[in-house]
Amino acid sequence: MGHYCTIDLSMCQELVRNGFSINDLFKLERFCTKSPSNVHLPGGEMPEWLVPNNESHISFMASKDLFEKFIGLAFCVVFRGNEGQMLKMEAQTSVNGKFKGAFGFHYQVNSDHVQLCCSNYWGGMDDFGSNDWSHFQLIIRASRHVIVKKCGFRLIFEPLENDLEILLQHN
Repeated sequence: MGHYCTIDLSMCQELVRNGFSINDLFKLERFCTKSPSNVHLPGGEMPEWLVPNNESHISFMASKDLFEKFIGLAFCVVFRGNEGQMLKMEAQTSVNGKFKGAFGFHYQVNSDHVQLCCSNYWGGMDDFGSNDWSHFQLIIRASRHVIVKKCGFRLIFEPLENDLEILLQHN
């Protein structure tokens, strides 16, 4: 595993009071790189570049060719907790039903907070079967004291300009 970047701004309530916008700080092209990222901060909004999701999981299929361009999966959870309670959340990844990894978060907060992550815990090319496709899944689990207000996800790939040029050449 490479480097892992964690930033904890959870106690920086001045960010919210001063009109801080998560979109001002976290741009898609800079947040999701080949290294996993994890940011915890106060507030109640998700970056605009994420796709809202009412479920606590995402599931997708990818070919071997597409997976070679896969950088990671960005996800965000906006949550709050009951005052004084320890909050626990965990993100688990699996490929073709096989567990690949998990990472957890433990907090004690009583206001809206944002957990923004980019995960690349998916294993390698050995997970592809004879048809060169695999099923990927990320599940977010939360303790009973966590109130999840919203979630969002986005698949992040290397630029696909060359793929578009190849497609145009074939048409």
